[in-house]
Amino acid sequence: MKVRLVRSGGVAGMRLATEADSSRLPDEGARSLASLVEASGILSLPPGAAAPPAGADRFAYRVTVETGGLEHTVEIAEEDVTPALEPLLDWLVSHARDGTA
Repeated sequence: MKVRLVRSGGVAGMRLATEADSSRLPDEGARSLASLVEASGILSLPPGAAAPPAGADRFAYRVTVETGGLEHTVEIAEEDVTPALEPLLDWLVSHARDGTA
């Protein structure tokens, strides 16, 4: 499983991008990623682009999950992030910042 994140926007308009590949993560990290993807319900969200964030200082997320030969991409504004999706986004942002994904 591969999960790619691009986060854009925010006060400084900074772009953050990362890719987490379960085949390159330690076993615990791979299990965490799979569990977060499943719990997030992201594969059930409609694909495609969302409306732009409702403010210049808000983030927009583009998340692509590649698993089982299929690819699913969702774009979502910060204010539309569901409680179920938040832990996956937090994990991806954290790992992008510390370079472990």
